Amino acid sequence: MDDTMSSRPLCRHCGAPLSSRASSTGDCPRCLVASALAAPSEDAAPADFGDYAFGDEIGRGGMGVVYRARQCSLDREVALKLLPFELLESEDFLERFEREARLMARLTHPGIARVFEAGISRRGQPFLALELVAGDPVTTFLRTHPLPLRGRLELFLQICEAVQHAHQRGIIHRDLKPSNVLALAGEGGPSIKVIDFGLARPAGDHAADAALWRSQSAVVGTPLYMSPEQAGGGDVDTRTDVYSLGVLLCEMLVGAAPLADRSFSSGSREEIARALRETAARPPSELLTQGSPSAAPALRVAEVRGDLDAICLRAMSKDPAARYATVATMADDIRRHLAHEPVSAVPLTAHYRLGKYARRHRILLSVASLVILGFAGAAVFSAVQARTARLQRDRAERVKAFLIDVLGAPAPGADGREVRVIDVLAKARERAEHDLRTDPIVLAEVRLTLGTTYYNLSLYDEAEPLLRSALAETRRLTGDRSIATAEALKAMGEQCNWTSRQDEATKLLTESIVIYRTHLPESTAALGRALQSRASVEIHSSRPLGAIPLLEESVRLAERAGGPGCVDSLVSMGDLATSLDKLGRTNEARVIFDKVIPGMRANPALLENLSAMLSSLSDLLAESGDLAAAERALVESVAQRRILYGDETTPVATALGKLAWTRYQQGKYQGAEIDARAGVTIQRKLLPPVAREYFFTLRPLAFTLLKLGRTMEAEPVFVELVEVTRRHMAADAVIVKQAEQGLAEARAER
Repeated sequence: MDDTMSSRPLCRHCGAPLSSRASSTGDCPRCLVASALAAPSEDAAPADFGDYAFGDEIGRGGMGVVYRARQCSLDREVALKLLPFELLESEDFLERFEREARLMARLTHPGIARVFEAGISRRGQPFLALELVAGDPVTTFLRTHPLPLRGRLELFLQICEAVQHAHQRGIIHRDLKPSNVLALAGEGGPSIKVIDFGLARPAGDHAADAALWRSQSAVVGTPLYMSPEQAGGGDVDTRTDVYSLGVLLCEMLVGAAPLADRSFSSGSREEIARALRETAARPPSELLTQGSPSAAPALRVAEVRGDLDAICLRAMSKDPAARYATVATMADDIRRHLAHEPVSAVPLTAHYRLGKYARRHRILLSVASLVILGFAGAAVFSAVQARTARLQRDRAERVKAFLIDVLGAPAPGADGREVRVIDVLAKARERAEHDLRTDPIVLAEVRLTLGTTYYNLSLYDEAEPLLRSALAETRRLTGDRSIATAEALKAMGEQCNWTSRQDEATKLLTESIVIYRTHLPESTAALGRALQSRASVEIHSSRPLGAIPLLEESVRLAERAGGPGCVDSLVSMGDLATSLDKLGRTNEARVIFDKVIPGMRANPALLENLSAMLSSLSDLLAESGDLAAAERALVESVAQRRILYGDETTPVATALGKLAWTRYQQGKYQGAEIDARAGVTIQRKLLPPVAREYFFTLRPLAFTLLKLGRTMEAEPVFVELVEVTRRHMAADAVIVKQAEQGLAEARAER
């Protein structure tokens, strides 16, 4: 026998040589394991941990058992975690365990449960004495303490800060999941504690994993929250925690993890790793549209779609190089989202940057962009009718100054609430009647502007008296053949068209067009816009063939006035594509859409037209059978309308209704119901009964409820839908018959 071997101590049970780092009990690792199996550690534990008085078991997992205990010498309650004996099979475990314990003891962040002591019991079992946290797993906490989106994201930021603190000190957690992130209620708001660093290890120490894989038959960690590279037993770094945080964020938002429908309860390391690599993670908005349970009262799909989808998917990328490089960069994106600033997870297009700017300055831009649509008429009025350039400038400046003063006055959020667009408009209307009563020309301009703004919000009852008054005053002040009168006629004609008075709309718009023709060439662009409006009457009267020559002339006039690709040209071409699609000339329409929509995306002044074109494109795509592409177009349309008009407005409700119908057609009934109900809720607040816009939301809601077998709920919705369609559409229209048949079916099934 070698002299070196003969000088080493031997195991007291089997006589095997002991390493220099072996247990102080005189047992080799194999005998320690055998002893542990013969006498469970939890039974013998109290006698072996002299300074700790054991209480109840409070947790159990793959990396040990946790007890409530009292540290007698310091008279404090702790969580005592007993690690598995199997870890001692690795000869270098004790040395690594001591090194990692020293590192974890340096984690002094308020969001991390402290490590008070690390040691080995008399029987050789490793243990950790930890701060005892009286909290709930974060997802459980969100069920009992519902938080709005901002509150959830701020809670998640606390988690990020704690994990980043550990990373900065060389510790990777490797088991981040809801049960290891405890949330506590407090006077200053909820707070978190990250616990259980039992799988943690110093960054760069890859040898630790090999022993764990050799000693355990299942994956170490929780596969649902585990990165593919960790599951595969490969090298990991801080980005494996980034992956877990992406899964955790998704669950905090919608109540379900992206891969929650997959079973990871069994399988080899290779099988689980392959499943994680090959199974695509679903974004949180998709989980919501598919009816995923929520961690709190359900967030709206629109709240998580976009930035938060992108943030979660980037964090959960299968390729570590495609994830956030650090937890801090992920947290920065969350903060940017909360501040309505561009996030790095989304390509920074000019269009995206504009949207973010609009969200940060929401109320002013929402109203101002609408007012611009109406103010175009006022600008023509001043330019043509003022007798002198000085009068023109004075009046234009008075209108502009008045609108800026009124629209810029509200301070959104200053009193704890967000000012609504309709509140600002009501204030502007009241101020105009009081402040401008001595200047009838300027008052007429402002009435026209505000009336057009109400019209763009589908608030037709509010728009009607303003537009009629503006038309009457303009005729009186400027005469029947002025451009100003033509502009007022056009605005009133559009109002009549959208309130199902096509005969009156035709008369008003035709008169407007005749006046514009007498003022050529200065009225070229305005004539083109009037032709667009007249074509819209033909489209809404189910006469798209009559719209074609009007729109073709409108395009020619727009290009003559502003050149190819100008704003008016793009708008007319978009309407032309819509008409061609309704005539069945789908290929021609698609070519125009593909040309027009990128041009609109590149022009911030065309947000409203872009949302309308995307909606029209969705009709074409749906008719051609590409429902998924139609859904994507409508998702973008909804987003644009939220930016332009605000969340609770009728244009948004209409777009939500169309999105709901597209999802219904794809069998996405839960998402269809959510979107349709959201749209109806908005409309109930703003529209009178039986308004035309109810068709878009009532149709998907009624048919979805019928499809889900909820006929008692479906019947009254069908009754209302039939009333709306009969009032605003021809009696023999397919849509009317469809609504009537749905009602009959609901009644028959009931």
